[in-house]
Amino acid sequence: MPAETVLRTWTVATWLVAGADGRLDAIVGALRSVGADAVALQSVRRADAEHIADALGQHVAWDLSYYPKTPVFAGSGVGLCMLSPHEIAATESGPLPDRPTSTWSRGRRIYQHSVVRRADHTEYHLLHAVGLAAFHADGAGNRVAITPEQVGVEAARAIEIPDAATLVNAQVERPIATVAPLQATTFEMPWVQGDFPV
Repeated sequence: MPAETVLRTWTVATWLVAGADGRLDAIVGALRSVGADAVALQSVRRADAEHIADALGQHVAWDLSYYPKTPVFAGSGVGLCMLSPHEIAATESGPLPDRPTSTWSRGRRIYQHSVVRRADHTEYHLLHAVGLAAFHADGAGNRVAITPEQVGVEAARAIEIPDAATLVNAQVERPIATVAPLQATTFEMPWVQGDFPV
């Protein structure tokens, strides 16, 4: 008997939260309303990322980009973070090519590669970086590339979905007036039932 193909819908969001100091409750509220399977945040301090994750009851993976202030100031480092209500099965990070590698340099940029796995056994490799156009990595057919500087410019490049997926909706909004816009992209992709338990 041939394996049945089923469609699974995912929502992935991205948001540059720099400039949101003192507005963590507003950030939490906006992210809660999106209800995304995975959220990629940029320019966020570790403590803030953990606070947001705790408030949402989600898992978090955070990686340091650079220190904008003296390291003596506790928690001054900013980085990239992935949030998900699902399992973050793996995460890795590293500096982007042709950029400073020192964490003391504000010009340092990193990539973050996270694998998010849902209870229905679907999973995506989320490749998240500022300046992702300059970074190429091998990836499976279930890779989502997140290029946050494209939010509000070209939605399809801000969150690039797999070739086999179908775009359902890509919405850009500005939940906090002085913060960059938030993009949430919803897509569906066929999965072969024989490849995973349903």
